[in-house]
Amino acid sequence: MSNVNFIIAQCLGVTATFILCLSYMVKNKKSFLLISLLGDVVYGISFIFVNSFGAGLIVLLSCVQNLFFYYYSKVGKQTPIAISVTFILLFVISGVSTFNTLWDIIPIVTYVWFTIVLYFKDMKVIRLMYVLPNILLAIYDLMVMAYASAFEDGIEAIFLISIIIIDFIKSKKTSKVTNVYKNVKVIFEKQTQH
Repeated sequence: MSNVNFIIAQCLGVTATFILCLSYMVKNKKSFLLISLLGDVVYGISFIFVNSFGAGLIVLLSCVQNLFFYYYSKVGKQTPIAISVTFILLFVISGVSTFNTLWDIIPIVTYVWFTIVLYFKDMKVIRLMYVLPNILLAIYDLMVMAYASAFEDGIEAIFLISIIIIDFIKSKKTSKVTNVYKNVKVIFEKQTQH
């Protein structure tokens, strides 16, 4: 691997970080799929530059899969299971055919997991289910010297955890405000009845 390829891979990894973190900030699944598609293209290409062809191929296949999920989401239908099974098989075949070390299992497992998670409609659930795979991918990235991608996956995991915590805090505040409102309303109604 040349120094130029290494530098390009790191720049692409940093770029992917910003795009993918942006994808988690959206409220609906269609926007998430579209923005994460762009981030995954950049992320997948970064692996090609560090000669991690299996991971790069798996991520780029995931982009095509995201297009299917986006299309079916846009027309208001669930993605057919046959499409997902096809992509899961492609992830496994791609990963196994370019398998060099035991670490190469991680991209296979995580992208199979991502496929399953994309059947959820609630972005809060999707965010939660993306945390562990991103942590595992950060470890994998370190092992294949895709340091910017490790940074990307680590930041992505931290970003996801932050959004999950913020959503939790907001829901608690909202439920407290709602309860206070209900209590005040009940008291007001009792007072007006007398």
